Amino acid sequence: MWNKRGKILVTYVTKWGSTCEVAETIGKILREKGFDVDVFPVKGVVDVTHYSAVVIGSGIRVGKLYSEVVHFVKKNKEQLKKIPVAYFIDSFKAAMPDAKSQAEAEGYLGPLRKLVAPVDAGIFAGKVDPRKIPISSRLVLKVQKIKEGDYRRWSAIERWAAELPKKLRK
Repeated sequence: MWNKRGKILVTYVTKWGSTCEVAETIGKILREKGFDVDVFPVKGVVDVTHYSAVVIGSGIRVGKLYSEVVHFVKKNKEQLKKIPVAYFIDSFKAAMPDAKSQAEAEGYLGPLRKLVAPVDAGIFAGKVDPRKIPISSRLVLKVQKIKEGDYRRWSAIERWAAELPKKLRK
């Protein structure tokens, strides 16, 4: 159950930095709402027992969540089931307007939803910055016709984060 004096953890897995930027923004919005918030990469989180709620994010690579985020939820499953949890992803697919791409982006969260049901999930478009992406991955993006750019809609991310407190109280 929600503890008003408790902390919220925003944790994430990122390879090229986009998901970290989204997580930092979510943490900033929650702090502005008066909450005590830690923002850490998944690999830096040792224990979730002292958090009242957890927000977990992942980038998407080759159509899947990063394995580290799935492992984190599996490892902490019993504790996470006792507190409110929200998920978010940032993915190029979420930037595509067609229903098939939108459904595919939503489907990326399936493995996490099977482990721990969230109170909410944010599906956000990502960022493609070739300066941060290894050449082998750039070639894959080129074959998939994914163009460079920042597709994130910050207003949607900020709105989702601002609405989280009432959902995390459930």
